[in-house]
Amino acid sequence: FLGMSGYRAELATRVQSATGLPCTVGSISLHLIPRPEVVVEKLQAGDATLGFKVAKATASLHLTALLHGQLEIPTLVLDGLEGYLPEDWHEHAVAPAPAKVKGQADTAESNDDTGLHVGAVSVPNWVLKQGDAVFASGSLHADDALGPKAAITGDAILPGLSANAKASLSGTLTRTDGITSI
Repeated sequence: FLGMSGYRAELATRVQSATGLPCTVGSISLHLIPRPEVVVEKLQAGDATLGFKVAKATASLHLTALLHGQLEIPTLVLDGLEGYLPEDWHEHAVAPAPAKVKGQADTAESNDDTGLHVGAVSVPNWVLKQGDAVFASGSLHADDALGPKAAITGDAILPGLSANAKASLSGTLTRTDGITSI
Protein backbone atom coordinates (compact mmCIF):
# COMPACT_ATOMS: atom_id res chain seq x y z
CA PHE A 1 0.00 0.00 0.00
CA LEU A 2 2.99 2.28 0.26
CA GLY A 3 5.32 2.55 -2.74
CA MET A 4 8.72 1.33 -1.58
CA SER A 5 10.51 1.12 -4.94
CA GLY A 6 11.98 4.61 -4.50
CA TYR A 7 13.83 3.41 -1.43
CA ARG A 8 15.75 0.75 -3.43
CA ALA A 9 18.04 3.38 -4.99
CA GLU A 10 18.48 5.15 -1.64
CA LEU A 11 19.47 1.92 0.11
CA ALA A 12 21.84 0.93 -2.72
CA THR A 13 23.50 4.37 -2.57
CA ARG A 14 23.96 4.19 1.21
CA VAL A 15 25.42 0.66 1.10
CA GLN A 16 27.75 1.63 -1.76
CA SER A 17 28.92 4.72 0.12
CA ALA A 18 29.50 2.73 3.32
CA THR A 19 31.35 -0.16 1.65
CA GLY A 20 32.93 1.38 -1.43
CA LEU A 21 31.42 -1.47 -3.47
CA PRO A 22 28.77 -1.21 -6.20
CA CYS A 23 25.40 -2.29 -4.79
CA THR A 24 22.10 -3.60 -6.10
CA VAL A 25 18.82 -4.19 -4.27
CA GLY A 26 16.34 -6.71 -5.70
CA SER A 27 13.24 -5.56 -3.86
CA ILE A 28 12.08 -3.71 -0.77
CA SER A 29 8.64 -4.02 0.78
CA LEU A 30 6.74 -2.85 3.83
CA HIS A 31 4.48 -5.26 5.70
CA LEU A 32 2.08 -4.04 8.37
CA ILE A 33 0.39 -7.38 9.15
CA PRO A 34 1.00 -9.53 11.17
CA ARG A 35 3.68 -7.12 12.47
CA PRO A 36 5.26 -4.00 10.98
CA GLU A 37 8.48 -4.79 9.13
CA VAL A 38 10.55 -3.85 6.12
CA VAL A 39 11.86 -6.71 3.99
CA VAL A 40 14.78 -6.28 1.59
CA GLU A 41 15.53 -9.12 -0.78
CA LYS A 42 18.58 -9.80 -2.93
CA LEU A 43 20.90 -7.11 -1.57
CA GLN A 44 24.36 -7.43 -3.13
CA ALA A 45 27.50 -5.32 -2.81
CA GLY A 46 30.58 -6.11 -4.86
CA ASP A 47 30.93 -9.45 -6.58
CA ALA A 48 32.11 -13.02 -6.00
CA THR A 49 35.73 -11.86 -5.70
CA LEU A 50 35.14 -9.21 -3.02
CA GLY A 51 31.78 -8.33 -1.53
CA PHE A 52 28.66 -9.78 0.06
CA LYS A 53 25.04 -10.59 -0.59
CA VAL A 54 22.02 -11.04 1.64
CA ALA A 55 19.16 -13.20 0.39
CA LYS A 56 16.66 -11.52 2.73
CA ALA A 57 16.94 -8.83 5.40
CA THR A 58 13.96 -8.35 7.70
CA ALA A 59 13.79 -5.30 9.97
CA SER A 60 10.95 -5.17 12.48
CA LEU A 61 9.65 -1.66 13.12
CA HIS A 62 8.33 0.04 16.23
CA LEU A 63 5.37 2.11 14.97
CA THR A 64 5.11 4.38 18.00
CA ALA A 65 8.72 5.49 17.48
CA LEU A 66 7.99 6.23 13.79
CA LEU A 67 5.12 8.49 14.80
CA HIS A 68 7.64 10.47 16.88
CA GLY A 69 10.09 10.80 13.98
CA GLN A 70 12.44 8.08 15.18
CA LEU A 71 13.42 4.83 13.53
CA GLU A 72 13.49 1.96 15.99
CA ILE A 73 14.35 -1.50 14.72
CA PRO A 74 13.90 -3.95 17.61
CA THR A 75 15.25 -6.84 15.51
CA LEU A 76 17.15 -7.16 12.25
CA VAL A 77 17.55 -10.62 10.72
CA LEU A 78 19.96 -11.20 7.83
CA ASP A 79 19.12 -14.52 6.15
CA GLY A 80 21.48 -16.06 3.65
CA LEU A 81 24.43 -13.74 4.22
CA GLU A 82 27.36 -14.66 1.97
CA GLY A 83 30.66 -12.82 2.09
CA TYR A 84 33.35 -13.13 -0.55
CA LEU A 85 37.08 -12.86 0.09
CA PRO A 86 39.64 -12.36 -2.67
CA GLU A 87 42.28 -15.09 -3.04
CA ASP A 88 44.86 -12.67 -1.61
CA TRP A 89 42.58 -11.53 1.26
CA HIS A 90 45.43 -11.50 3.77
CA GLU A 91 47.04 -8.65 1.81
CA HIS A 92 43.83 -6.62 2.17
CA ALA A 93 43.15 -7.33 5.84
CA VAL A 94 43.14 -3.64 6.76
CA ALA A 95 40.61 -1.74 4.67
CA PRO A 96 40.33 2.05 4.52
CA ALA A 97 37.48 3.58 6.50
CA PRO A 98 34.26 3.69 4.45
CA ALA A 99 33.00 7.02 3.19
CA LYS A 100 30.47 8.67 5.47
CA VAL A 101 26.98 9.12 4.00
CA LYS A 102 25.75 12.71 4.23
CA GLY A 103 23.58 12.98 7.33
CA GLN A 104 24.78 9.63 8.72
CA ALA A 105 25.95 9.60 12.33
CA ASP A 106 29.10 7.91 13.49
CA THR A 107 28.42 4.34 14.62
CA ALA A 108 29.12 5.15 18.25
CA GLU A 109 26.32 7.74 18.18
CA SER A 110 23.78 5.77 16.15
CA ASN A 111 21.67 4.59 19.07
CA ASP A 112 21.80 7.94 20.84
CA ASP A 113 21.53 11.08 18.72
CA THR A 114 20.04 10.24 15.31
CA GLY A 115 16.67 8.78 16.17
CA LEU A 116 17.85 5.39 14.90
CA HIS A 117 17.91 2.51 17.32
CA VAL A 118 18.76 -1.06 16.35
CA GLY A 119 18.19 -3.71 18.97
CA ALA A 120 19.17 -7.29 18.21
CA VAL A 121 20.85 -8.34 14.97
CA SER A 122 20.74 -12.02 14.05
CA VAL A 123 22.55 -13.76 11.23
CA PRO A 124 21.32 -17.35 11.53
CA ASN A 125 23.23 -18.69 8.55
CA TRP A 126 26.27 -16.90 7.16
CA VAL A 127 29.00 -18.22 4.91
CA LEU A 128 32.33 -16.69 3.93
CA LYS A 129 33.73 -17.87 0.62
CA GLN A 130 37.05 -17.62 -1.13
CA GLY A 131 36.34 -18.35 -4.77
CA ASP A 132 34.05 -21.41 -4.78
CA ALA A 133 35.47 -22.77 -1.51
CA VAL A 134 33.79 -22.16 1.85
CA PHE A 135 36.29 -20.45 4.14
CA ALA A 136 33.97 -20.23 7.18
CA SER A 137 30.28 -20.52 8.05
CA GLY A 138 28.11 -20.21 11.11
CA SER A 139 25.67 -18.02 13.01
CA LEU A 140 25.95 -14.73 14.85
CA HIS A 141 23.74 -12.73 17.22
CA ALA A 142 24.29 -9.28 18.72
CA ASP A 143 22.12 -7.52 21.30
CA ASP A 144 21.99 -3.69 21.21
CA ALA A 145 23.99 -3.92 17.99
CA LEU A 146 24.72 -0.20 17.54
CA GLY A 147 24.91 0.64 21.22
CA PRO A 148 28.08 1.44 23.14
CA LYS A 149 28.25 -2.17 24.42
CA ALA A 150 26.92 -4.87 22.11
CA ALA A 151 26.75 -8.42 23.48
CA ILE A 152 27.82 -10.84 20.73
CA THR A 153 27.54 -14.62 20.50
CA GLY A 154 28.20 -16.94 17.60
CA ASP A 155 29.57 -20.20 16.30
CA ALA A 156 31.61 -20.97 13.20
CA ILE A 157 33.04 -23.86 11.24
CA LEU A 158 36.35 -22.91 9.64
CA PRO A 159 37.24 -25.34 6.83
CA GLY A 160 39.43 -22.59 5.31
CA LEU A 161 41.83 -23.05 8.23
CA SER A 162 41.61 -26.81 8.72
CA ALA A 163 39.15 -29.66 8.16
CA ASN A 164 37.98 -29.78 11.81
CA ALA A 165 38.42 -26.15 12.89
CA LYS A 166 35.52 -24.71 14.90
CA ALA A 167 35.11 -21.55 16.93
CA SER A 168 32.67 -20.06 19.40
CA LEU A 169 32.43 -16.37 20.15
CA SER A 170 30.94 -14.76 23.20
CA GLY A 171 31.83 -11.27 24.27
CA THR A 172 31.08 -7.59 24.24
CA LEU A 173 31.87 -5.07 21.53
CA THR A 174 32.65 -1.80 23.30
CA ARG A 175 32.67 1.53 21.47
CA THR A 176 34.40 4.49 23.10
CA ASP A 177 35.39 7.70 21.31
CA GLY A 178 34.97 6.08 17.91
CA ILE A 179 37.18 3.09 18.78
CA THR A 180 35.68 -0.40 18.76
CA SER A 181 37.19 -3.20 20.85
CA ILE A 182 36.17 -6.73 21.78
